[in-house]
Amino acid sequence: MKILVLGVGNILFGDEGIGVHLSNFLKLNYRFSGENKVDFVDGGTLATMLIPLITSYDKVLILDCVSVNNAAIGEVYYFDFDNVPNVITWAGSAHEVEMLQTLRLTAISGDLPPVKIIGIIPE
Repeated sequence: MKILVLGVGNILFGDEGIGVHLSNFLKLNYRFSGENKVDFVDGGTLATMLIPLITSYDKVLILDCVSVNNAAIGEVYYFDFDNVPNVITWAGSAHEVEMLQTLRLTAISGDLPPVKIIGIIPE
């Protein structure tokens, strides 16, 4: 099974790039063995340009910042793309809106693999 760990964000905006930094940290500091092949990719703010990459994997884990009213800086949320909790929005920056649209577009085409998201509240 091919698993994609996709870090999303703009590292030029500090903690808004936390998904990319976390993906790179995991890639450099951990090794994954077994039957599954795990790839770590800096998706930056490429959004729709990532569709061919996303669809080439069996499962996807997206690391990104999210917005949640009254949440504390640094809080972490884990959820399925198919079941995003009502308290979570992806409206804090341009890339987040584009990534959400990218996932929805890919889902409409029927090519979206199972997607899990780890969302972190930025400062």
